[in-house]
Amino acid sequence: MEVAFIFSTAKAQDALHAGNSKQAEELANHSLLLRPDQLKTLEVLASAQFSQANFSGATKTFRKILQIEPTNSEMITSFARALAPASQLGRH
Repeated sequence: MEVAFIFSTAKAQDALHAGNSKQAEELANHSLLLRPDQLKTLEVLASAQFSQANFSGATKTFRKILQIEPTNSEMITSFARALAPASQLGRH
């Protein structure tokens, strides 16, 4: 199914907006299996990971986003926010 990834991404966004970060992460990962270069889905995944305090996962996802779109200032800012807690965890 060529467009199945669109529906998975929409469901992931809905889950994230409803506060269900775990489900959003699962749905985003499913969508990315179908089409790994989806910026919107990667953004949803990074947000879901960050919401669950999975800072290393969010950092990895933000890096993927910035490889695809290196001038995305919103993602650069979000990436910096994900890095800060991840670096704090390594100090304790």
